Amino acid sequence: MFDFQKRRNAQIVAQGSPNYPIYVGVINAGIIQWFDKDQQIADGQKYDYFDTMLITNNGPNSIELYLDTQNNNIPVLAYNAKSLKGQPFRRWGIKNTGSANTTAGDIILEISRSSGIVQTPASGVVK
Repeated sequence: MFDFQKRRNAQIVAQGSPNYPIYVGVINAGIIQWFDKDQQIADGQKYDYFDTMLITNNGPNSIELYLDTQNNNIPVLAYNAKSLKGQPFRRWGIKNTGSANTTAGDIILEISRSSGIVQTPASGVVK
């Protein structure tokens, strides 16, 4: 591994990542919109994954959050927020479970990578 990569990995372990805010656009009723870390976050490729998310739903429609797959959903009721920590994810989906379209900006995500977790390319994640 190059010296730069070693220093970068040490910095990620010591500091984690910055907090990245994402303002979600309109999601039609009954639709899941998927997001990828590398497409949504300019520095996303620096991190193997993110593991912390605050999702704030400021709209009248309830939503469901999916991390990486559609296997388990996390409900977020209208006008509520949920905080998630410790579950690694690279992509996420938001399903509008309401009967009307969401309004752009009503759903806000704050995504980051926690400090203290080693990222190793060969063996995955080691605490």
